[in-house]
Amino acid sequence: MGTELILAPDAREYAELLGYRSPAEVLLDSRGRTIRCTPGRRTTVQALPGGRRVFRKLRSSRPARAMEEWANLGELRDAGFLVPQPLMFARRGGATALAFLDVPGRPLDVLIAECERPESKLPFLTQVMALSRRLHEQGYCYRDLYWAHLFAMDLDREAGPIAMVDVERVFKPRWRRRRWLVKDLASLLASWPAARPPRSLMLRLLRAYLGDDFAAEWKGLGRSILRRAEGIRARRPRFGDMGFGS
Repeated sequence: MGTELILAPDAREYAELLGYRSPAEVLLDSRGRTIRCTPGRRTTVQALPGGRRVFRKLRSSRPARAMEEWANLGELRDAGFLVPQPLMFARRGGATALAFLDVPGRPLDVLIAECERPESKLPFLTQVMALSRRLHEQGYCYRDLYWAHLFAMDLDREAGPIAMVDVERVFKPRWRRRRWLVKDLASLLASWPAARPPRSLMLRLLRAYLGDDFAAEWKGLGRSILRRAEGIRARRPRFGDMGFGS
């Protein structure tokens, strides 16, 4: 299948800093700390001078999945969404490595769980639903829209931009679009960081998402979201964390 090394336009300085000149050097670099490991995939993180961190997603097979994530990172950045800055894509045979920079802040599920005042969570709920609606209006569906995949600064500060990570499954459905829209919203409801989401969460979520369309659409959409959310919460995690994280 050959070898390939693709550098993002502004990534050459990082390649030189890391000493990457070939696909093998990206794939076989033993530096960094493993933060996630599943069959066929491993994610590492390495600190860089100046405080930034570089992540590498290493896959032993399915190179098409890595290419999809590489393409999604570039396309979503061009569309105005905040996602990790892609650095390089390396392939040697069926093995691939995707390197990208970190995003500011921490996962929203962690920030929300740490928040003692319920009212402090509301600005971020509103902002995440606005982000979800903008994503859907541009034709995208996330398919992994969990609070752990959304990063922000501290909840006590002014709400800043929300970053999205793990965007490998983002796509533009050509049919059954409502099904995937419901899946995105149900994923947010199901992954709320509590044993049981508060009863008011569904209505708050829908009011923020639907805006002026709330009165006409909330009942039918709400029923679909609740059914899907129950299925998501009942599903046994494959690798211990419902697939969240990098």
